[in-house]
Amino acid sequence: MISSFLQKRRMKGWDTATCADYAQAYQQFGGSVLSHPDVLQAIEAIVDLPIQYYAFEQAGKVQAVVPVWKKYIAGSKLALKKLSKKGLVDFGNAELILPISAKTQLELPLKADNLSQLHAVNISNSIPTNTAICLSKPPSDFSKKFRYNRKRELRLLEEQGGEVKSIDKLSNDELVDTYIRLFELRWGFKPKAYQRLAELLLHLRPLLFGSYLELEGRAIAFQLIYKAECDSHISMEYVNGGVDPAFSALSPGSVLTYINTQQAWALSGSTAKNLRYSFGKADNEYKDRWCSQSAIYSV
Repeated sequence: MISSFLQKRRMKGWDTATCADYAQAYQQFGGSVLSHPDVLQAIEAIVDLPIQYYAFEQAGKVQAVVPVWKKYIAGSKLALKKLSKKGLVDFGNAELILPISAKTQLELPLKADNLSQLHAVNISNSIPTNTAICLSKPPSDFSKKFRYNRKRELRLLEEQGGEVKSIDKLSNDELVDTYIRLFELRWGFKPKAYQRLAELLLHLRPLLFGSYLELEGRAIAFQLIYKAECDSHISMEYVNGGVDPAFSALSPGSVLTYINTQQAWALSGSTAKNLRYSFGKADNEYKDRWCSQSAIYSV
């Protein structure tokens, strides 16, 4: 992508940067799954849109680095749609956290959607929307009865022969086949961007997180979750999942959500890092039992 006069004018006050500069800023200032350097490079390769990086300085120090496609934040759902690349990759309605210092305030000269509430402080031209994302509640927010019921569901499933297995036990092909099969069983159609998922995982397999449920030698519940870490926090994005309705009496979806969120909060505790475990937009009642809502912004 060649810098044009309009691009230079749009990014006035920002200097060109490298992918390495961006990765350093990500670790220092923070980010989310969608803005992780490896995720951006994977998206770049699949959609064939080279990313430019721009840095913002104050008092001689870098305060932000952002990934750019023309007038959009690269990798964002909005950008993919506007640049006719919709449907090639799917990260759901992912929370977008950019590597911008919390100690600075700037105007973002780019369009972006699903911006985290964290940016209400440091992006002065961000605008609140009438929607929210759902972030996993910490275990302490659940009642004793809620925790007891989830443990009971897990025990009943295990008594029927169900097993909890790490996704690390699945090859990329097995993982993709499992996700597509269970998603289609649950919803009656295939998940978004399933055609390129195997290719995406060639880049992002190290970022996958979680467990799946197996019964009678086959997976009965699976959730596609990505994990990214920076110095300050852990970001997780639960993109989507599927369950086999034949086993609905055993509540496999509820059991797996309980297991994966418990594992995530345990990791948060062991690393002493904050956790932002996103379930995407607040568009389904079941999310309310697991999550609290967090406002999202746009530019």
